[in-house]
Amino acid sequence: MIHLARTFLLILLCVPPTTRQTRSPSASFEGVIDLKITSPRFTGVMTLSLSPLGTRLDLKGKDELNVSFLSLPNDSLAYSLMHGSNTYSATDLGAARRSLGALNATAVYKIEKLGKEKIGLYVCEHFTVQSGRKSVGADMELWTSTAVADTSAFERLASAGPLGGIDERFIAAMKSEGVGGFPVKLISRAASGQLTAELLKVRKQKLSKSLFAVPADYTSVTR
Repeated sequence: MIHLARTFLLILLCVPPTTRQTRSPSASFEGVIDLKITSPRFTGVMTLSLSPLGTRLDLKGKDELNVSFLSLPNDSLAYSLMHGSNTYSATDLGAARRSLGALNATAVYKIEKLGKEKIGLYVCEHFTVQSGRKSVGADMELWTSTAVADTSAFERLASAGPLGGIDERFIAAMKSEGVGGFPVKLISRAASGQLTAELLKVRKQKLSKSLFAVPADYTSVTR
């Protein structure tokens, strides 16, 4: 479970430094977004909480997986909370960004627009993305809508991890092609298997400061 938790921490580690340090990506959206995640390594619900106070990501799935990740403005560390053991660990964001930046250095994103398509309540931009990589994110298909949240909310999920190799240049390519917004559905295909993310619920609301703090009774552990 700890190995899987570390993999999902990548979700919070690759938001570009300018996004974290100089502006608040959630200024135009504050609230909670629930996504259903289906993949060979994880099946369950991902809850993304966005606020000027920080970013929190909660994962609840099979095998009693119950972990959260915190990323705070102007903090050089990201925090993993393991609720089953009341423990937490900290990860250096700079080192993680450098490692993942090197991993994505050769990616060149090619977007093909497939038109508009309605999924549930949302009229979405449907498009595919080819990155030139052979690993995660080599072949992606997305349905995005600005009615859910604008692209800045998606930037908070930018990663080379479970959402399929999404990074800063991926987001820039989306914007340049006019297919911004937040995913209502996302499919990432790679040799290791397919990951699907599907929007479940969106709640725009003010969030409590305590949501973005490590609980006082949690004990620090070394990774």
